Amino acid sequence: MKELTCDVQGKKTLPVTDNGLLSVDLKGGYNFNPRSRKGKPRGVVELSYKVFNFTEDQDLKFKIGCNVFKQTPYFQLRENNWTLNHELNVGWNVIYDL
Repeated sequence: MKELTCDVQGKKTLPVTDNGLLSVDLKGGYNFNPRSRKGKPRGVVELSYKVFNFTEDQDLKFKIGCNVFKQTPYFQLRENNWTLNHELNVGWNVIYDL
C-alpha cells in the first residue's frame, strides 16, 4: 500500500467585469504526508478571459498565470476539446480531451 497523504485545496474567483467573462482566480493547496511530516504548498494567481460562441460551436478560454511557489509564469489557450499550454522553463504541450 502507498503512503497516506492529505490534500487541502481552495479556489476563489474574483470577477473583474460585470458579465464574469474576465476574472482573477486565486488557487491554493497543501499536500501533507503525516508519516514523513513533510508538506508541499502550491498556489497560483490567474487572469482568465472567456469568449463564448467564438464560432457557432466553439468557446475559447485564455488564461495567463503565475505559480507563486515556483515563481514561473504560464499561459493556456483552451477550446472545447483542445488545450495549448506553455510554461516558462518547461515548454509547450497540446492536450486533446475525448
